[in-house]
Amino acid sequence: VLAARFARFDTNQDGVLGTEEVAVLLTEMGFAADHEYITALITKFDENADGVLECHEFGPLFEFLRAAQGLSS
Repeated sequence: VLAARFARFDTNQDGVLGTEEVAVLLTEMGFAADHEYITALITKFDENADGVLECHEFGPLFEFLRAAQGLSS
């Protein structure tokens, strides 16, 4: 399920989520965020500090956002 969610937002299919793809995720989940906030979110969950989120890094971000919505997976 997580891989399918990740793939849905990996619009250029490069195996990672960059700022534009995370922006789409946030918008679809009902969050308004500027570039600075998106970059901060990526930094928070980017375990290898490469500036993008891989699938295993996406999971904790997604759960964080779901919790912020008051939902659980």
